[in-house]
Amino acid sequence: MVILLPDVATLMLGYFTLAVSAFLWNIICSAYMRRVKDNGFQQQQPVQPPHLLPDALLNEENENIEPFHQQRSTGELISATFQCAAAVGKVGLLLFLKMLFLPLLLGVCLDLATLTILQESVSSRITFAGGDLFGAISIHWVAGITFMLLVTVSVLQLREVVHPDLFARIIRPQVRYF
Repeated sequence: MVILLPDVATLMLGYFTLAVSAFLWNIICSAYMRRVKDNGFQQQQPVQPPHLLPDALLNEENENIEPFHQQRSTGELISATFQCAAAVGKVGLLLFLKMLFLPLLLGVCLDLATLTILQESVSSRITFAGGDLFGAISIHWVAGITFMLLVTVSVLQLREVVHPDLFARIIRPQVRYF
């Protein structure tokens, strides 16, 4: 076997550790930046001389000059970097849950639900999974994703046929209907 369970577990643990560390560093940087702004430790922004700025940036009295590009502090840049890393972690987690974990869970549930119909036992399924882990995971994932697609297509077709108010609460649960 090319892919062993301990290797997959090590990879998942590494990705999980990276995601958790990005979230923790994001929280630490945000707290630091909030403390810096609350205490008034703002860095002085350099202002360019008026002759280097375009006329559009000068206000009517030509006294106060708006800086053309405000420089960001190192803390703000680090905070923005960790916010991006946290967003990538969130998207990765949602993708993992929706595209890998949920179909796999649905496939296992479908397999357990059809054991009596196929006259199989749980021990025979566990033996098969022990002999070919990748094949068992693949079969369960394909069964789960097929089930998800069938349910999605059925709901979309029912939505076209049935009166819109009948499925409104199911299709858009975030909207309140009175």
